[in-house]
Amino acid sequence: MEKIDKCRDCGFLALRNSETNRLDEVPQFVRDGRPFIHRWAGPICYIRALPITEEFKTQAEQVKNQNEFQSQKKHWRWKIFKSVIDVDRKCEKARKYLPEYTPREHYE
Repeated sequence: MEKIDKCRDCGFLALRNSETNRLDEVPQFVRDGRPFIHRWAGPICYIRALPITEEFKTQAEQVKNQNEFQSQKKHWRWKIFKSVIDVDRKCEKARKYLPEYTPREHYE
C-alpha cells in the first residue's frame, strides 16, 4: 500500500455540505489549491483517524479572535483548510485518493 503523508492525498478526506448535511468528496481542484464554494464547513476525516476538524475549528477561532479579523482576505477559511490538509502526518489508516470516489467508497 502506498504511503500517504498528507490528508490532501487521502481518500477519507471529506467536507460537510452545509446545504445537504452530507459528507462530500473533496474534489481534486480543492486538493490542488483552488478555493472552494463556502457551502462546505471544514475538513473531516471520514474514519476519524485524525482530529482535523478540531484543528480547523481551533485555527479559525484564533483568526476570529485577532484584532485584524475584519481585514482578513476573502478566502481566510480556505487558507486554514489548506494549511490543515497539507500538514505532514503519520496515519496508518490513510488510503490513496481516487478521484470521483466518495469517502465512503474509499472505506468500502
